[in-house]
Amino acid sequence: MKMEEYDELTRSEFPDKIPQMESADRRRRCGDSIYDFSTPIPSLRPSVHNEKNRRTDLGGEYVLLSNHFFYFGDQPVALPEELQAIAQQQQGHRSHLNVPYFDAFVRWIESLKCPSTVPIGNPQWWSLSDFQASCDACATGRWQEDEADLVEPEAPCSNSC
Repeated sequence: MKMEEYDELTRSEFPDKIPQMESADRRRRCGDSIYDFSTPIPSLRPSVHNEKNRRTDLGGEYVLLSNHFFYFGDQPVALPEELQAIAQQQQGHRSHLNVPYFDAFVRWIESLKCPSTVPIGNPQWWSLSDFQASCDACATGRWQEDEADLVEPEAPCSNSC
């Protein structure tokens, strides 16, 4: 779905996806619909990103949506030794380096018998006392990771991403 369509969808049908930084409910502070496309130049909503993230946030055309995912948060599950090569400390969604591990990963994740689309743990930041300071630090960290992704020569993006 195009970013503009996602913004329209969240405004009309899923307003909880739009961050509400003043909310007492910390889940409401972390919505992922962080850009308002109702103006010619999308405006950044108050969120866990800042203007440094704009270039990479808006560098593509589409958002990634899924109705089949696993979220472990603060209840991580260790990868088996044979899958350790897929673990990265940065974003790697453009990388095709994990293709050889696909079948083994699917067998492993299904063997856990965890429900998909249901969070297994809470976000790790929930235990932080200063949420806004952690958001600022995360935004800077994401910006640094995004910049590294842009120059990563072994992570080409194709139309099949």
